[in-house]
Amino acid sequence: MNERLSKEELGNSKAINLHLCSEYKQVDGLIEALLIEVINHFKCDENTKRIHKSKLKKCLTVLLLNLLSVYLADTRKYLAYSRSSSRFKKSRYQKNNIGYDIFLKAVDTLIKLGYIKSHLGFYDKGLKKGKNSRMRASSELIGLFNKHQLAGLMVQREESEEVIILKGVKIYKGKKKVKFVVDYEDTKQTIQMRENLQTINSLLDSRWVDLNVPDDIYEEIVREVEKKNRNDIDFNRKKLVRVFNNNSFEDGGRFYRGWWQEIPKEFRKHITIDGKQTVEVDYSAMHFRILYAEEGINIGNDDPYIVEGYEDQRKLIKIALNIILNAGTKDTAINAIYFNNKPAISKKTAKYIYKALEDKHPNIKKYFGSGRGIKLQFKDSQIAEQVMLNLARSNIVCLPVHDSFIVRMSNQLELHEAMDKVFKDIVKVNSKRDKKATVVGSDIHLQNSKRLYGDKGHKFYDKEGNVEGVIFSGADTNLDELIKLNKEYKDYHLREGEWIEHKGFI
Repeated sequence: MNERLSKEELGNSKAINLHLCSEYKQVDGLIEALLIEVINHFKCDENTKRIHKSKLKKCLTVLLLNLLSVYLADTRKYLAYSRSSSRFKKSRYQKNNIGYDIFLKAVDTLIKLGYIKSHLGFYDKGLKKGKNSRMRASSELIGLFNKHQLAGLMVQREESEEVIILKGVKIYKGKKKVKFVVDYEDTKQTIQMRENLQTINSLLDSRWVDLNVPDDIYEEIVREVEKKNRNDIDFNRKKLVRVFNNNSFEDGGRFYRGWWQEIPKEFRKHITIDGKQTVEVDYSAMHFRILYAEEGINIGNDDPYIVEGYEDQRKLIKIALNIILNAGTKDTAINAIYFNNKPAISKKTAKYIYKALEDKHPNIKKYFGSGRGIKLQFKDSQIAEQVMLNLARSNIVCLPVHDSFIVRMSNQLELHEAMDKVFKDIVKVNSKRDKKATVVGSDIHLQNSKRLYGDKGHKFYDKEGNVEGVIFSGADTNLDELIKLNKEYKDYHLREGEWIEHKGFI
């Protein structure tokens, strides 16, 4: 069925992923049922001469898993897909064997059968602009999802999906930059990076990573993510990729596509790994320690973000200094500092800040306005790769957020050791970690546990500060409060139950 959509609704979409798969019998049961119905429809179509059953099943699997994934993440969101044959050409980034003709035939048949709501795309040759087609599951298809008891964790990624991504950039009139993926020949470096990432992703795939917040707070987070035009929160999206830029494997290389990277920073403290609390630890002034180290200088405990006259505005200086390192020219940097902070500061103040930072950092000011940041990202991605690998070898899940890492609270000491060792090995100077990190068992950690769990009842804590059990005495038991608490976290407990049911462990 086709439907009319507003411009706003069309914009709320997610691109189709042709590399989804599933090994779950519930998914296969739904696909087999639909396969029979689609084939019978094909037989009634005089234009259908031959049916390639295996390819049709592959198409239906990809379509249904994408529609399920989008529906579970956001019932209002649409799935964007192309009806152009050029999008189905095989490449490093498109390794599936889905044929263009059979794909469109499957989509159009599901529309006719009432399982998909669709809106066709368009292209305006005059404006050279267009929109891909959109689709989402109808109420009939959602009913089948529920009937076959499908869950988000049943949506898996093919191992063949490329995780080492190289991008180039074109600059058009008006200085507009457009990035695009670049094909490349494998080298020892790319093969090793891919193998390392497969090790990391394999461990991530085996563990339950979630967000332990009440349902209303989760909805608030979803709205914040939408406002910032980030990817929707899909708890099954744990497969990391490395993205390199400027057609070079020495520019960028950071890790992306983990759902935890999309949520606002203040909510990351609620992330759980296998149901346990986590802690985030980040490097302090990482890029500047690297730059100074390249100049043969160890800045020790010096804070590069403390500038005379702006001692109480460290956050502003930190943003300005990072802008300066990433900007291609001095003027670009000054304009970015101004626009990033207006109306709080004037253009004149932005110029003064730039000059003050040059005076503060004479040994590295030659890198200011040089676009050096993309090279520094490559260095921090090398560090992140080794930190995650070292911990993975000890079966410790580590979630990267560029220069910071999230682990279970009980693994914080191992994280500290890995961060210090890897930084020293690669940069050749000692690292500095953020002061906010707390150690399990410390007074600060115990105070946090008490704040989180309160004083009522006699509670048993595990070594991570999580409540293992509670003994209530008489009037301390409030059944209404317990029921209310369970209702507030209904979705979190539902995902926990699905993981235990289908994976069999936490």
